[in-house]
Amino acid sequence: MASTSLFNLLPAEKRDEIYPEAIAQSAFGITGFTKPTMLRWITGFKERKNILHPFKNGRYLGSGQAEAVLKQAGLDGESQYKEVKKYIERFKG
Repeated sequence: MASTSLFNLLPAEKRDEIYPEAIAQSAFGITGFTKPTMLRWITGFKERKNILHPFKNGRYLGSGQAEAVLKQAGLDGESQYKEVKKYIERFKG
């Protein structure tokens, strides 16, 4: 979602049409910010545990080149791919 503020300006019916609660219950989230920024959009218990965010490993990231920091956070392309693949596998079968 591009902007919570803009989304909240829409009438409730339009918000429900664009992003129904059933989707929020099963959605997968990735953010470069903190986990709480995603809680408005991801409401399922398991799904909230699996939100990708920089502090997922329970510690602050080191400093250095962006590529290394993203990898440390689990937000590099390969890590995201693996997590999205695990998410998709949950819905198969």
